[in-house]
Amino acid sequence: MEKDHGASYMFATKKNDDLKKLYDCFDRNPTKHIFLMQKMDLYIQETGEKIVADEELLKDPIAFISRLVEFYTELNTTLNVAFRKNQTYKFHIDACW
Repeated sequence: MEKDHGASYMFATKKNDDLKKLYDCFDRNPTKHIFLMQKMDLYIQETGEKIVADEELLKDPIAFISRLVEFYTELNTTLNVAFRKNQTYKFHIDACW
């Protein structure tokens, strides 16, 4: 993760306002959105892998499912707040999920 800045940091620390600013900058040239989507895809994959590999969570099915739901809710919040419910971003979230 980039230290204290960058898209990866913004995803990891849930900086939705900053992600929204970045999204708005990229919206001026829509071909640039791919950069942000790639960072988001990587964040989803890495975080998902950590959740699935967490031995403590795997021992407690309720905690495991709760963490997955929490993560998915986080992603939907980011989609709605930072990415203005953009369907291309939604597709990427669903594809990585």
